[in-house]
Amino acid sequence: MNNYPYEKFPIWHHPYQSLKSKCDYTNELLFKQMMKVFEPLTMTGIDSEPHGKFKSKNLEWIAKRYTFRTRKLVINVDYSANAYEVDLRDGVRLLIQFMNPQNGEFDESESFLYLVFLYLDKTHKKIACPFKEVNKFLDYLQKMPNSSIKRIFMRPLDVSSFPHFKKLPMIDRKVTTERLKNAYVRKFKASEMEFKDNNCIPYLEIPLK
Repeated sequence: MNNYPYEKFPIWHHPYQSLKSKCDYTNELLFKQMMKVFEPLTMTGIDSEPHGKFKSKNLEWIAKRYTFRTRKLVINVDYSANAYEVDLRDGVRLLIQFMNPQNGEFDESESFLYLVFLYLDKTHKKIACPFKEVNKFLDYLQKMPNSSIKRIFMRPLDVSSFPHFKKLPMIDRKVTTERLKNAYVRKFKASEMEFKDNNCIPYLEIPLK
């Protein structure tokens, strides 16, 4: 039994991963064939509890006020991505992960908090403003005694280019990357940081208070 069940991500495996060989050409052919019938999917872990046991002190602090769960986004037959999905208010959900923006790898020190994706689930009643709810969440995080989080960052994403996000239980809203960037700069006072994503586009950093 996992000692930290709320931090355990669902396990997913595709036959392609077992059939891969040392031959890159064979793997490429196999990948293309299997992708013809593949559909992105998402999986979730169990909901956190306020008094549960947590390995991460940051997640322990979050769980005292918010409910979160692990979420796995399966992007293709050979790749999936993990994030913690936090329920804010009125169906506002925020995917977060501790990630080092220098190399895109998991940040064990939990110094860098990456706000992966903000969305509205289908229970949203237009009572709460998603930007205000994120700001409340970040304010709460910064009240944590001895928090390890030193920098918070994000990047605007037009989900039309990422079909795996469409598997989330979200309200479909067509918003461009540019419009999102303008909103993040205005609502979160975000500015470009020195680190860039795989497309050489700078991440946006939200200043700590």
